[in-house]
Amino acid sequence: MNLFKTIRTGLLAAIASFVLLANTAFALGLDEAKTGKLVAESATGYLVPTPKSTPDALVLIKDINNKRKQKYTEIATKQNTALENIEKIAGEKILNKLPAGSVFQNANGEWDKK
Repeated sequence: MNLFKTIRTGLLAAIASFVLLANTAFALGLDEAKTGKLVAESATGYLVPTPKSTPDALVLIKDINNKRKQKYTEIATKQNTALENIEKIAGEKILNKLPAGSVFQNANGEWDKK
């Protein structure tokens, strides 16, 4: 009976590990989220949710925006300028690189199409 419990516990642990790895492997990517119109770029230099955003897309937005803010802050510090200046420049660069037909949020917070 004790051996059965040990095997069962080990099997459950292996299944739990597999599920965690599978979720990581199939995590939503930025390109996929943009293609599916689950996220959009904004003039602020950050991603924004769209009406189609899913919980996975919201997690992706938060993660990428945190990384962008960290990078923007580093640049602002090095250039001895306000974070807002770097965010604005980054937003302009990002929007300029969007392919035709992309939906984005403009500086007024309105949805626009390139």
